[in-house]
Amino acid sequence: MIEGKFRSREVIITFAHLPAGYIVSRLLFNSVEQRITSYKRYLFWGLFGAVAPDIDHIYLLLFNPRQPDHHLYFPHYPVFWFSLLFLSWCWLVISKKNEQNSSLFFLFSLEGTTHMILDSVSRHIYWLAPLSSRIFSIEHLIHLRMPWFIERYPYWELSLEASILVWAAYLLITDRNAGKIRARLTARAD
Repeated sequence: MIEGKFRSREVIITFAHLPAGYIVSRLLFNSVEQRITSYKRYLFWGLFGAVAPDIDHIYLLLFNPRQPDHHLYFPHYPVFWFSLLFLSWCWLVISKKNEQNSSLFFLFSLEGTTHMILDSVSRHIYWLAPLSSRIFSIEHLIHLRMPWFIERYPYWELSLEASILVWAAYLLITDRNAGKIRARLTARAD
C-alpha cells in the first residue's frame, strides 16, 4: 500500500540545498562577521533556511498524500521568501552593528530565496503564486531554445548539483584546515 503511494508520485531528491546553504552562509559571513557571536547558531539558521521551504513535505506526507506537487504550498511561494528577505534586509539596515538576530533573519530568508532559485533550475516553481498558477522552470526555457551543448549533455542539472557539492566540500575542508572562523570569533571575544 505504501509502496504504491510512492510509485504513483514522482519523488525527486535534491542534495544541493544544504551544500548551497553552506556556500551562501560562508560567503555572507565576512559581511556580517562583526554581528555574529556564535558561528554554530549562524550556520544552523543558514542551513535551516536552505531547507525550510521543504517543510511542506512533512505536511504533504502526513496530511495530504494525494497532492501531487508540494510546490503548491506557501513555503514554496517566492513572494513569501522575497517578502521575508525585504523585511529582514530592512531590519538589518536599521539595527545596531552588534545585533545578531537581524543578520540571522536575513541569512534565513536569503537561504529560502536561494532554495526557490535552485528549484527553478531543475524543477518548476509557481513564481506568481498565489496570484497565478502558471509554472516557471529554467529547464523548460532551455528546451525551448536548446543550445547544442545541452542537447549533447542531457544531465546538466546533475553536473550543476555536483559542482555545488564539490564547492561546498572545498569550502568546508579549507575552513576546517585553516581554523579561520573559530580563530576570528575567539580573537574578537578576547
